[in-house]
Amino acid sequence: MKETQIRESFRNYYDSMYRLETKITKRYLRTSILLLIVSLSLLTVYGLLFDYQSTSIVFRVLRESLLIGGWVFAWEAVHLIFIDIIEPLHRLKEIKRFKEAELVFAYKQLKS
Repeated sequence: MKETQIRESFRNYYDSMYRLETKITKRYLRTSILLLIVSLSLLTVYGLLFDYQSTSIVFRVLRESLLIGGWVFAWEAVHLIFIDIIEPLHRLKEIKRFKEAELVFAYKQLKS
């Protein structure tokens, strides 16, 4: 009876940990895709305004800001998808191993 409760609580714990790490991984993917879309949008607007020549310093600063912002968002997307996601993926693998582990109870006789 106790062994069954221990097995069930063990499985429940690692199931919840697995779900949490899966959520974190999916959030990293969603955020990365959103950042990539923002990056491509900023770089597209920059590309459309590239040929437009203006002597206004405000316009030139705005145009260069679009370029810098586009590359910054692109780097953050790449950083999330290729660097930050490594740790949650390792934890998922480890948790899955614990989740699928077989629990064995061994009882030893006490010497009197």
